[in-house]
Amino acid sequence: MENQIRVWGSGAAFGRELGNPEALKRPQRDQTALSIFFKDLHILIDAGAPCTEKMINAKATPPDLLLITHPHNDHLSDLDKLIFSRKRGYNYAQSRLKQGKSQYPPFPIVGTEECIHHEKYGLKKRYPYLDSVAWTPFPAYDAWYLFTGKESIATNQTEFVSPLDSKPPLAIKALPVSHSSHGPGSCLYIIKLGTDHEYTIVISGDFESMDKAIINHPDLKDPDVLLLETNTLYSTGTHHTNWEKNTALINTWFTGQKTSTVILYHISGYEDWEQGYFDIIPDDITWQREINKFNPPSGCNIEIATDGGCYTF
Repeated sequence: MENQIRVWGSGAAFGRELGNPEALKRPQRDQTALSIFFKDLHILIDAGAPCTEKMINAKATPPDLLLITHPHNDHLSDLDKLIFSRKRGYNYAQSRLKQGKSQYPPFPIVGTEECIHHEKYGLKKRYPYLDSVAWTPFPAYDAWYLFTGKESIATNQTEFVSPLDSKPPLAIKALPVSHSSHGPGSCLYIIKLGTDHEYTIVISGDFESMDKAIINHPDLKDPDVLLLETNTLYSTGTHHTNWEKNTALINTWFTGQKTSTVILYHISGYEDWEQGYFDIIPDDITWQREINKFNPPSGCNIEIATDGGCYTF
Protein backbone atom coordinates (compact mmCIF):
# COMPACT_ATOMS: atom_id res chain seq x y z
CA MET A 1 0.00 0.00 0.00
CA GLU A 2 1.19 3.50 -0.78
CA ASN A 3 2.02 5.85 2.06
CA GLN A 4 -1.27 7.59 2.66
CA ILE A 5 -3.10 10.17 4.69
CA ARG A 6 -6.78 9.38 5.10
CA VAL A 7 -9.22 12.03 6.25
CA TRP A 8 -12.08 10.42 8.15
CA GLY A 9 -13.59 13.74 9.24
CA SER A 10 -12.70 17.23 7.99
CA GLY A 11 -15.29 19.33 9.80
CA ALA A 12 -15.32 21.84 12.62
CA ALA A 13 -16.46 21.64 16.22
CA PHE A 14 -20.06 20.51 15.80
CA GLY A 15 -19.72 18.25 12.78
CA ARG A 16 -22.81 17.67 10.68
CA GLU A 17 -25.74 20.02 11.08
CA LEU A 18 -29.17 18.85 12.20
CA GLY A 19 -31.79 20.10 9.73
CA ASN A 20 -29.39 21.06 6.94
CA PRO A 21 -31.75 21.23 3.91
CA GLU A 22 -30.90 19.22 0.83
CA ALA A 23 -31.08 22.39 -1.26
CA LEU A 24 -27.96 23.67 0.51
CA LYS A 25 -25.16 22.32 -1.64
CA ARG A 26 -22.50 22.72 1.01
CA PRO A 27 -21.50 19.21 2.14
CA GLN A 28 -21.80 18.25 5.78
CA ARG A 29 -18.49 17.28 7.36
CA ASP A 30 -17.87 14.85 10.21
CA GLN A 31 -15.71 15.70 13.21
CA THR A 32 -11.94 15.76 12.95
CA ALA A 33 -10.00 12.51 12.58
CA LEU A 34 -7.00 11.81 10.35
CA SER A 35 -4.84 8.74 9.73
CA ILE A 36 -1.28 8.36 8.52
CA PHE A 37 -0.48 4.98 6.96
CA PHE A 38 3.24 4.38 6.53
CA LYS A 39 4.35 0.84 5.65
CA ASP A 40 2.71 -1.28 8.38
CA LEU A 41 2.28 1.64 10.78
CA HIS A 42 -1.06 3.39 11.38
CA ILE A 43 -1.08 6.66 13.34
CA LEU A 44 -4.50 8.12 14.13
CA ILE A 45 -4.62 11.85 14.88
CA ASP A 46 -7.67 12.76 16.97
CA ALA A 47 -10.82 10.67 17.16
CA GLY A 48 -13.84 12.72 16.13
CA ALA A 49 -17.01 10.77 15.38
CA PRO A 50 -17.74 8.64 13.43
CA CYS A 51 -14.13 7.73 12.58
CA THR A 52 -14.36 4.20 14.04
CA GLU A 53 -17.18 3.13 11.71
CA LYS A 54 -15.40 4.72 8.78
CA MET A 55 -12.20 2.80 9.51
CA ILE A 56 -14.20 -0.42 9.84
CA ASN A 57 -15.99 0.19 6.53
CA ALA A 58 -12.68 0.98 4.84
CA LYS A 59 -11.18 -2.26 6.24
CA ALA A 60 -8.35 -0.22 7.72
CA THR A 61 -5.90 -1.88 10.06
CA PRO A 62 -6.42 -0.77 13.67
CA PRO A 63 -4.31 2.23 14.68
CA ASP A 64 -1.06 1.54 16.48
CA LEU A 65 -1.32 4.75 18.48
CA LEU A 66 -3.59 7.74 18.85
CA LEU A 67 -2.17 11.26 18.88
CA ILE A 68 -4.46 13.83 20.53
CA THR A 69 -3.87 17.46 19.58
CA HIS A 70 -5.97 18.85 22.48
CA PRO A 71 -8.75 17.69 24.82
CA HIS A 72 -11.84 19.12 23.10
CA ASN A 73 -14.95 17.01 22.61
CA ASP A 74 -15.02 17.23 18.82
CA HIS A 75 -11.58 15.60 18.71
CA LEU A 76 -12.53 12.90 21.23
CA SER A 77 -16.18 12.12 20.48
CA ASP A 78 -15.42 8.63 19.14
CA LEU A 79 -12.77 7.76 21.73
CA ASP A 80 -14.91 5.33 23.75
CA LYS A 81 -16.07 3.50 20.66
CA LEU A 82 -12.56 3.35 19.23
CA ILE A 83 -11.09 1.83 22.39
CA PHE A 84 -13.74 -0.82 22.92
CA SER A 85 -14.14 -1.67 19.23
CA ARG A 86 -10.40 -2.14 18.88
CA LYS A 87 -10.29 -4.37 21.97
CA ARG A 88 -13.20 -6.52 20.82
CA GLY A 89 -11.68 -6.87 17.36
CA TYR A 90 -8.39 -8.04 18.87
CA ASN A 91 -10.11 -10.54 21.14
CA TYR A 92 -12.24 -11.85 18.27
CA ALA A 93 -9.11 -12.44 16.21
CA GLN A 94 -7.53 -14.29 19.14
CA SER A 95 -10.59 -16.48 19.54
CA ARG A 96 -10.39 -17.47 15.89
CA LEU A 97 -6.87 -18.77 16.50
CA LYS A 98 -8.35 -21.19 19.08
CA GLN A 99 -5.30 -20.83 21.25
CA GLY A 100 -7.05 -19.54 24.31
CA LYS A 101 -7.17 -15.99 25.56
CA SER A 102 -4.10 -13.80 25.38
CA GLN A 103 -3.53 -10.49 27.12
CA TYR A 104 -4.82 -7.53 25.14
CA PRO A 105 -1.95 -5.07 24.60
CA PRO A 106 -2.71 -1.59 26.00
CA PHE A 107 -3.58 0.94 23.32
CA PRO A 108 -1.27 3.99 23.51
CA ILE A 109 -2.92 7.40 23.67
CA VAL A 110 -0.28 10.07 23.23
CA GLY A 111 -0.54 13.78 24.01
CA THR A 112 1.09 16.58 25.91
CA GLU A 113 1.37 16.46 29.69
CA GLU A 114 -1.43 18.99 30.18
CA CYS A 115 -3.69 17.33 27.65
CA ILE A 116 -3.51 14.03 29.50
CA HIS A 117 -3.08 15.07 33.14
CA HIS A 118 -4.83 18.45 33.52
CA GLU A 119 -6.86 18.29 36.73
CA LYS A 120 -10.10 19.46 35.08
CA TYR A 121 -9.91 18.92 31.32
CA GLY A 122 -7.27 16.18 31.05
CA LEU A 123 -8.06 12.91 29.31
CA LYS A 124 -7.40 10.74 32.35
CA LYS A 125 -9.80 12.88 34.39
CA ARG A 126 -12.54 12.67 31.78
CA TYR A 127 -12.10 9.02 30.79
CA PRO A 128 -11.18 7.18 34.01
CA TYR A 129 -13.26 4.16 32.96
CA LEU A 130 -11.23 3.35 29.86
CA ASP A 131 -9.22 0.22 30.52
CA SER A 132 -6.39 -1.32 28.54
CA VAL A 133 -5.03 2.05 27.43
CA ALA A 134 -1.53 3.39 27.93
CA TRP A 135 -1.70 7.11 28.68
CA THR A 136 1.56 8.38 27.21
CA PRO A 137 2.36 12.07 27.82
CA PHE A 138 5.27 13.83 26.18
CA PRO A 139 7.59 14.94 28.99
CA ALA A 140 8.45 18.22 27.24
CA TYR A 141 7.76 20.42 24.23
CA ASP A 142 10.26 20.93 21.42
CA ALA A 143 12.13 17.65 21.90
CA TRP A 144 12.18 14.71 19.56
CA TYR A 145 10.81 11.51 20.99
CA LEU A 146 11.98 8.53 19.02
CA PHE A 147 9.76 5.49 18.53
CA THR A 148 12.13 2.78 17.30
CA GLY A 149 11.02 -0.38 19.05
CA LYS A 150 10.45 -1.34 22.65
CA GLU A 151 12.53 1.48 24.05
CA SER A 152 13.14 5.02 22.91
CA ILE A 153 15.34 7.83 24.08
CA ALA A 154 14.63 11.49 23.37
CA THR A 155 17.37 13.73 22.07
CA ASN A 156 17.38 15.54 25.41
CA GLN A 157 18.18 12.17 27.03
CA THR A 158 14.81 11.95 28.76
CA GLU A 159 13.85 8.29 28.86
CA PHE A 160 10.64 7.63 26.98
CA VAL A 161 9.25 4.13 26.57
CA SER A 162 7.79 3.67 23.12
CA PRO A 163 4.24 2.30 22.85
CA LEU A 164 5.21 0.65 19.58
CA ASP A 165 6.94 -2.64 18.92
CA SER A 166 8.62 -3.74 15.68
CA LYS A 167 7.13 -0.93 13.61
CA PRO A 168 8.87 1.48 11.21
CA PRO A 169 10.93 4.10 13.05
CA LEU A 170 9.38 7.48 13.62
CA ALA A 171 10.05 10.60 15.64
CA ILE A 172 7.46 13.00 17.02
CA LYS A 173 7.83 16.49 18.40
CA ALA A 174 5.10 18.65 19.98
CA LEU A 175 5.14 22.45 19.83
CA PRO A 176 2.71 24.59 21.86
CA VAL A 177 -0.03 26.66 20.19
CA SER A 178 -2.67 28.98 21.62
CA HIS A 179 -6.21 27.69 21.22
CA SER A 180 -8.49 28.29 24.23
CA SER A 181 -8.42 28.28 28.02
CA HIS A 182 -10.41 25.04 28.14
CA GLY A 183 -8.07 23.30 25.71
CA PRO A 184 -4.93 22.87 27.85
CA GLY A 185 -1.91 21.36 26.20
CA SER A 186 -2.98 22.31 22.67
CA CYS A 187 -0.14 21.60 20.30
CA LEU A 188 0.98 21.00 16.76
CA TYR A 189 2.87 17.84 15.89
CA ILE A 190 5.87 17.31 13.67
CA ILE A 191 6.20 13.68 12.61
CA LYS A 192 9.25 12.24 10.86
CA LEU A 193 8.83 8.84 9.25
CA GLY A 194 11.30 6.29 7.95
CA THR A 195 14.69 4.92 8.90
CA ASP A 196 16.37 8.14 7.80
CA HIS A 197 13.34 10.29 8.70
CA GLU A 198 12.87 10.98 5.02
CA TYR A 199 9.24 12.14 5.33
CA THR A 200 8.04 15.05 7.45
CA ILE A 201 4.37 15.57 8.22
CA VAL A 202 3.06 18.51 10.25
CA ILE A 203 -0.38 18.53 11.90
CA SER A 204 -1.28 21.99 13.15
CA GLY A 205 -4.07 20.99 15.52
CA ASP A 206 -6.60 23.69 16.44
CA PHE A 207 -5.09 27.09 17.12
CA GLU A 208 -5.89 30.79 17.12
CA SER A 209 -2.31 32.00 17.28
CA MET A 210 1.29 30.89 17.64
CA ASP A 211 4.25 32.57 19.24
CA LYS A 212 6.73 34.07 16.81
CA ALA A 213 9.34 31.55 17.93
CA ILE A 214 7.03 28.72 16.91
CA ILE A 215 6.15 30.28 13.55
CA ASN A 216 9.86 30.63 12.76
CA HIS A 217 10.83 27.20 14.10
CA PRO A 218 13.29 25.54 11.68
CA ASP A 219 11.62 22.12 11.97
CA LEU A 220 8.50 23.53 10.31
CA LYS A 221 10.29 24.38 7.07
CA ASP A 222 9.22 22.50 3.94
CA PRO A 223 7.30 19.51 5.30
CA ASP A 224 6.17 16.93 2.78
CA VAL A 225 2.60 17.34 4.02
CA LEU A 226 1.05 20.06 6.17
CA LEU A 227 -2.40 19.38 7.64
CA LEU A 228 -3.53 22.90 8.44
CA GLU A 229 -6.58 23.80 10.51
CA THR A 230 -8.57 26.41 8.58
CA ASN A 231 -11.83 26.96 10.40
CA THR A 232 -12.96 29.98 8.41
CA LEU A 233 -11.94 32.17 5.52
CA TYR A 234 -11.87 35.61 7.14
CA SER A 235 -13.67 35.68 10.50
CA THR A 236 -11.72 36.28 13.72
CA GLY A 237 -12.20 35.87 17.45
CA THR A 238 -13.35 32.25 17.20
CA HIS A 239 -10.44 30.53 19.05
CA HIS A 240 -9.44 29.27 15.60
CA THR A 241 -7.34 30.43 12.71
CA ASN A 242 -8.63 31.47 9.29
CA TRP A 243 -7.45 31.18 5.71
CA GLU A 244 -6.29 34.79 5.56
CA LYS A 245 -3.85 34.24 8.45
CA ASN A 246 -2.81 30.82 7.17
CA THR A 247 -1.50 32.24 3.91
CA ALA A 248 1.22 33.99 5.94
CA LEU A 249 2.16 30.69 7.59
CA ILE A 250 2.36 28.94 4.23
CA ASN A 251 4.63 31.68 2.88
CA THR A 252 6.84 31.33 5.98
CA TRP A 253 7.05 27.54 6.10
CA PHE A 254 7.51 26.74 2.42
CA THR A 255 10.59 27.89 0.53
CA GLY A 256 9.87 26.39 -2.88
CA GLN A 257 12.75 23.92 -2.54
CA LYS A 258 10.56 20.79 -2.83
CA THR A 259 7.11 19.63 -3.80
CA SER A 260 4.74 19.67 -0.84
CA THR A 261 1.04 19.36 -0.12
CA VAL A 262 -1.07 21.52 2.19
CA ILE A 263 -4.36 19.93 3.22
CA LEU A 264 -6.85 22.33 4.78
CA TYR A 265 -9.09 20.69 7.39
CA HIS A 266 -11.43 21.60 10.28
CA ILE A 267 -13.52 23.44 7.69
CA SER A 268 -16.54 25.45 8.84
CA GLY A 269 -17.19 28.91 7.45
CA TYR A 270 -20.17 29.32 9.76
CA GLU A 271 -18.62 32.32 11.49
CA ASP A 272 -17.85 33.91 8.10
CA TRP A 273 -21.59 34.11 7.54
CA GLU A 274 -22.32 35.00 11.16
CA GLN A 275 -19.86 37.91 11.07
CA GLY A 276 -21.16 39.19 7.73
CA TYR A 277 -18.37 38.24 5.35
CA PHE A 278 -20.80 36.24 3.17
CA ASP A 279 -24.56 36.29 2.65
CA ILE A 280 -24.77 32.51 3.17
CA ILE A 281 -22.47 29.99 4.81
CA PRO A 282 -19.77 29.52 2.16
CA ASP A 283 -19.95 26.26 0.20
CA ASP A 284 -16.99 24.37 -1.28
CA ILE A 285 -17.16 26.39 -4.49
CA THR A 286 -16.79 29.60 -2.48
CA TRP A 287 -13.95 28.14 -0.45
CA GLN A 288 -12.11 27.08 -3.58
CA ARG A 289 -12.65 30.44 -5.25
CA GLU A 290 -11.19 32.32 -2.28
CA ILE A 291 -8.24 29.94 -1.97
CA ASN A 292 -7.48 30.24 -5.69
CA LYS A 293 -6.78 33.95 -5.17
CA PHE A 294 -3.62 33.00 -3.27
CA ASN A 295 -0.35 32.38 -5.11
CA PRO A 296 1.52 29.82 -2.98
CA PRO A 297 5.28 29.22 -3.05
CA SER A 298 6.59 27.11 -5.92
CA GLY A 299 5.85 23.40 -5.54
CA CYS A 300 3.27 23.94 -2.78
CA ASN A 301 -0.06 22.35 -3.69
CA ILE A 302 -3.12 23.30 -1.64
CA GLU A 303 -6.17 21.06 -1.28
CA ILE A 304 -9.36 21.35 0.74
CA ALA A 305 -9.85 18.14 2.71
CA THR A 306 -12.96 16.09 2.12
CA ASP A 307 -14.39 13.38 4.33
CA GLY A 308 -12.96 10.12 3.05
CA GLY A 309 -10.21 11.91 1.15
CA CYS A 310 -7.01 9.95 0.50
CA TYR A 311 -3.69 11.69 -0.14
CA THR A 312 -0.43 9.92 -1.00
CA PHE A 313 3.07 11.07 -0.05
